Amino acid sequence: MNNKTTANKSQLCELILMRLKISKRRDGVRLADSYEYPLMAEWSTTDIIAVTTLYQCVEAAYEQPQGVDRHALLQAYQDFQQVVPQKFEEKQLDQAFQTVSGYSIYRTVKQARATDGMVKMKG
Repeated sequence: MNNKTTANKSQLCELILMRLKISKRRDGVRLADSYEYPLMAEWSTTDIIAVTTLYQCVEAAYEQPQGVDRHALLQAYQDFQQVVPQKFEEKQLDQAFQTVSGYSIYRTVKQARATDGMVKMKG
């Protein structure tokens, strides 16, 4: 293994292990200060960006006062499906993401498909 390969794997591991410092409240209960996005070690950097973009859009739908743009969310979901084409893997990642964040990818995308404009989720 050459130094370039080692450096790329190291960078990938850093991305996979990245921690997001957050402070949230739901129904007056403080959620975890940080959590890790569910990611797969075999994904490329481009794949990780596509998946985390969807996670961030879903978070915005729950957290931002105005929500998230429907088209941006659906585009992020299409990009996510290119990385995760198998429905069972998609469901596993959604469940893992919901466990750590409290937010549902499935319900958010369902809401986006049923509405025009901005998508705002209640959590």
